[in-house]
Amino acid sequence: MDVDSVGSVPSTPDIAPEAPVEAPQAPVETTEAPKTETPAPKDDFTAPAGGTPDASRLAAARDPKDGMDPISDSGGPSFWEKVNAGQMPGVEPAFYQAPKYYLPVPGEATHVGMTWAAGWEAGLNRNFVDYAADKNADVDAKEYETYEAHSYNFTRDATLQRAGDLGGQLEDATSRYQAAKTPGEKMAAAQDMATAYGKYLHLLQDNRAHGGTDRAEHYGANVDENKDSIKAGQADTRASMRDFTSYLRSRDINPMQVNPGKSPGYSGIDLWAGAKDKFGAPTWDKQSRMWDRDVMSRDIQNAFNGRLRMGNTAIAQ
Repeated sequence: MDVDSVGSVPSTPDIAPEAPVEAPQAPVETTEAPKTETPAPKDDFTAPAGGTPDASRLAAARDPKDGMDPISDSGGPSFWEKVNAGQMPGVEPAFYQAPKYYLPVPGEATHVGMTWAAGWEAGLNRNFVDYAADKNADVDAKEYETYEAHSYNFTRDATLQRAGDLGGQLEDATSRYQAAKTPGEKMAAAQDMATAYGKYLHLLQDNRAHGGTDRAEHYGANVDENKDSIKAGQADTRASMRDFTSYLRSRDINPMQVNPGKSPGYSGIDLWAGAKDKFGAPTWDKQSRMWDRDVMSRDIQNAFNGRLRMGNTAIAQ
């Protein structure tokens, strides 16, 4: 989960130096033309302590037409009125919920984008991929303050417990899918499968961004925009999809046929909660407190996979 920064450090336009003027031979009365000052850019928002906007965000903030300029305390809606009206596009969770034109990361670096790419590559039913992707993104909206859902704020044991619980929910839904007698029963079970799997992918992906750290480091180090973390999250998602399709085939289920129907979509996060989370974060002291994300990734996958059955045998851990 994350709240994107808005605004930037002010920039001052360059002014070319005046050409040198030779001293006059005799006193000459001159009238100097009034100088026209170039107005300074509107981007005078100062980033919260502990965070420095990256270059791409600074460049975006200098665009006067992108709606990201600072909001005046007078002469218009206040900052919080804008937030409550949904007019602050900078308030967004992460790795970020889904592709958006204003985000500082590409679409494939978001929760929805990672799930789409890996699911389609793995050959899963398109409706299943969409449904799981939206349930993945929905965690940011509906479980924003459930820290273990985001591998966040020193919740290692709770995160692993959640991974195991979601594995159990997937196993139960898969068994119901196999036993379904009607198309309606099969679709309902497929929806529960996609829901459990999407929620699991969220905490697996967020492990790479958050690594169990607290809010100070989360925002102070811009962890949701780290390119290496994004690549690792994408790799974990692809590996999980391979495990998932192997699991389905071991149960004689064709991955292309698990169809939950059209996805219901996902909800946007509570903008007020998101803004409070970011702007209320303490200043980061530059000391990382992340857990080992490689080790935790394996532990999360083992906790989840350990609740699944491949035929009559649990997936090897």
